Amino acid sequence: MKPSCKGSGPVKGDAQGGLVNVSYREMLAGKGLKNTKTRVLVLEILDHASNPMTVDEIFLTLKRNEPSINLSTVYRTLDTLVKSGFILKATLMEDSRARYEYNRMEHRHHLVCVSCNRMIPVTGCPIDEYANALCSKEGFEPAGHRLEIYGVCSSCKKA
Repeated sequence: MKPSCKGSGPVKGDAQGGLVNVSYREMLAGKGLKNTKTRVLVLEILDHASNPMTVDEIFLTLKRNEPSINLSTVYRTLDTLVKSGFILKATLMEDSRARYEYNRMEHRHHLVCVSCNRMIPVTGCPIDEYANALCSKEGFEPAGHRLEIYGVCSSCKKA
């Protein structure tokens, strides 16, 4: 995938229930953030990624189009985008490397391969009912939850 930096972003619902193409630049501006080329490219890379990506993977993808980019700039950009809620950060149990994915504002869980570190999204929430019952029983106000199931993916089992 070759990022274009044109700033065309995801399709979001508007107030009337229609679809609107919101640019990455408009999204950044909406949070009061500067529209830098690096921020737009990182959003585009993660929006089009099929799996969460490590800092190194994001850096190498950026480096193809922006040879002068520094790794420290990528770290600062990712930190800003996580804090603003545009992207999500996850650290796997067996691997200390953080992985980043575009925040689609969907409740998601993952199956995580301990051999190749591939993260497979789980459709739906298999623990919603249990989590709600547990919180209700304890008088606990949940802010959210995350489920990661570790194992070996089908590709690694074949190898």
